[in-house]
Amino acid sequence: MTLHSCAAAALALALAGSTLAPAALPAQTTDSTYLTFTAVALRPEASVRSGAESARADEQDAIRELDRLKDARTRLEARINVQKADIDALKSRSDLAKRDDRATDRADLELRRRRADADRKTLEEIKSLFDDQVGEMTAKRDWARARAKTYDAELALGRKRQERIERATADSTALGRIDADIRDLEGKVLDARKDEAARQADWASRYRDTVEQEISVYRAQQAARLLPNP
Repeated sequence: MTLHSCAAAALALALAGSTLAPAALPAQTTDSTYLTFTAVALRPEASVRSGAESARADEQDAIRELDRLKDARTRLEARINVQKADIDALKSRSDLAKRDDRATDRADLELRRRRADADRKTLEEIKSLFDDQVGEMTAKRDWARARAKTYDAELALGRKRQERIERATADSTALGRIDADIRDLEGKVLDARKDEAARQADWASRYRDTVEQEISVYRAQQAARLLPNP
């Protein structure tokens, strides 16, 4: 057999081999581990009960602070209105001094007006701060309420899971009802946690607004201090 005929024979054999059916793969076993994974893990019961009490205490603290802030804001709004009236009066007196050609009096009145206007701006920045603080405290109250609901949902789920353990030898119908209740309570826990997370994010955003407004108040106070006293 020539070299070419040997090569041809080898090629034919290779092509024939390539048309053979592939070897069967081994059957894959079904992995059902994921079905038993507990997505809704619960914290220790003592920790949950303590957390629920703390959340309700935080809610009451936030409610009291809200009342204080709203009262302070109302009183500040009245002070701003008085300040505006004082500024208008100083401007009228300054205009009158200008018409009467009383330069010294006018200069003194203008300085007092500028000082009063700087104080007004500071008061209005503080009023804006109260607005932000009211929004922040409202969000904090709502976050505390959401936390309490999450803890309550966890306690309910924990009790139902314990019932499932204690009634492990019950008939299949009874166990089926308990299992259905457990699945329902797990969904409620997840919904409560989702709402809690959203409330926490809202509080964090409003807290950031409060801090930024605190900076604005500080800057307004610094600008007012730079003005000479009348």
